[in-house]
Amino acid sequence: MAAASRRGAPGSTRRKGEGSISSSSARATHVRTCGPGSAPGGWSLWHATTVTRDDVRVPTAQAYDRVVDEYVRRNTEVPADFARFRAEFAEAVPAGGRIADLGCGPGRDAARFRAAGLRAVGIDASGRMARCALDDGVPVARADIRLVPLRHETLDGIWSAASLLHVPRDEVPDTLRSWWRCLRPGGVLAVSTSMGDHEGWETWPYDPASQASTAGLRRWFVHHRPDALVALLGDAGFAVHLTRERESHRRWVQILASRPGTAPEAHSLARAPR
Repeated sequence: MAAASRRGAPGSTRRKGEGSISSSSARATHVRTCGPGSAPGGWSLWHATTVTRDDVRVPTAQAYDRVVDEYVRRNTEVPADFARFRAEFAEAVPAGGRIADLGCGPGRDAARFRAAGLRAVGIDASGRMARCALDDGVPVARADIRLVPLRHETLDGIWSAASLLHVPRDEVPDTLRSWWRCLRPGGVLAVSTSMGDHEGWETWPYDPASQASTAGLRRWFVHHRPDALVALLGDAGFAVHLTRERESHRRWVQILASRPGTAPEAHSLARAPR
């Protein structure tokens, strides 16, 4: 995809005690918080951020808006190896810890974490997905996962399942650094993302035989080689503790990492199997 169709380098504004958010521009659209500004458990959410209309994330989010019912039907149940990874992440977070589900979709995983006693909030760029999560009892903000609308060093964990794969490749390093800043020292990051080298549009529903088509709903996908992604995580300041590959309709890599430092409570991440 030509560089002109991607998000340009944003300006930033800063509030005391907060990270930066994209500045407004003539081509920007505000992203509204779904639900209360002060979520249960003392969460502090920003009320708005901005994304440009020519950003690949916008048509991708719009595609999810249009397929939310089908998406929920297809993804209510999860494979055993995914459930295992989700449980490993939850066990690595201190009891009652604060976590963010980045690209939470309809809130399936965030709701599971909340049921397990974790204080989870969802972040998603799709308004209809965010509404589903909110209806399922998950505090949620409609926002861009590249600039998480939470204060720095407030999270004990970040869960990113099939969301990093929508971030343009040249923006992944800054995105990972923004996630690192949101975690407390010792905080845990779990990433499940697709494997490969390709970056570009894919049609909905996913069909390997028809991806050359530009008709219908489109989502921007960025696939990663595990070794390259591990290197990017290291450059962003993370210590990687586990990498694992799995296969469904795609090939996936699962990674557990952490922001080095002392966690408020001991957790099991250092003992996670490779």
